Amino acid sequence: MRLQRIAIKNFRNLAEIDIPISPGTVVVGENRSGKSNLVHALRLVLDPSLPNSDRQLRPEDFWEGLSDGTPGWDPMKAGEIVEITVEFGEIGNDPTALATLGQALVEGDPMRARMTYRYAPRDVPEPDPDHPVYEWKLTGGLDEENEVRGDLRRYLPSLSLGAARCRGRHRVLATLSPAATAGGSSRADWLGRASGCR
Repeated sequence: MRLQRIAIKNFRNLAEIDIPISPGTVVVGENRSGKSNLVHALRLVLDPSLPNSDRQLRPEDFWEGLSDGTPGWDPMKAGEIVEITVEFGEIGNDPTALATLGQALVEGDPMRARMTYRYAPRDVPEPDPDHPVYEWKLTGGLDEENEVRGDLRRYLPSLSLGAARCRGRHRVLATLSPAATAGGSSRADWLGRASGCR
């Protein structure tokens, strides 16, 4: 099983990205381009050691481009949503893996698993527009009501984003640029790949 896709919407400086992940992909980029935010987004979905309190976001965790320019504008009062989705493929036919991933499986050929972190206003009978109640939810598969158990996250392999070496030099497989993340690109056109060493 391996990570095949990351999609992030409205999280910090990552406006809207959808990244296909190939084996051996690494992320590099200038300072403030979003590398750490990408890793933190993955942790919100996958890291079982991250306390639940750290999954409660603050207004400053929303993409600042959502603002209408009004002083004191609050993305939470505006009902904005942060969403992070990860997909796994190459699951195989291991009965234990399939049973554990049952909540997150998406039928198809080939079989894949999907987990989504969503930070959104809670559905309450009489919402207070000045004090919205937000909650985070971790769901599996395609059903937004299919909440994922913590033990599923413990099963998933640990992930690391680092730099691959190619004869002593870095081999750049993916780059993240500040202009692309700030511009709100919805495609992975900023995901550059290089076949040789740099």
